[in-house]
Amino acid sequence: MKKALVVLFICISVSGMYAQKKLTGDWEGKLNVGRGSSLRIVFHFDQQSNGQYSGTMDSPDQAAYGIHCDKVMLSHDTVIVKINSINGGFTGFLSNDSTLAGNWEQGGVKIPLLLSKGNVGPKNSHTQTASSANNIAGIWEGK
Repeated sequence: MKKALVVLFICISVSGMYAQKKLTGDWEGKLNVGRGSSLRIVFHFDQQSNGQYSGTMDSPDQAAYGIHCDKVMLSHDTVIVKINSINGGFTGFLSNDSTLAGNWEQGGVKIPLLLSKGNVGPKNSHTQTASSANNIAGIWEGK
């Protein structure tokens, strides 16, 4: 009986550690904001030495990078992210090592968001897109 409990405890511990390691990394998805428009959302999650998670969010199409996530929590396969500075967040289900499906919520509005894990480039970098190029059109001078 004692051996069975020890084996069960080890299995639970190992499966819990495996689930936690799946969240660490970069996750990207497109948020449908209506009228055929979408915004890329990128999360960068890290696991701290104490087992807790931290993260930042980028919205490359809005040239917003390194937005601090106030809360990043993984409980079983449910991920909760809160970002106080923009009154928003994400709640989703980690279905496998590469898919995180849920809802983005901001200002009382919920929008489905599917995130894929992968190499989305360096944190806080900016690659100019057609939509961001339109935001800087005009005459620029400097010395």
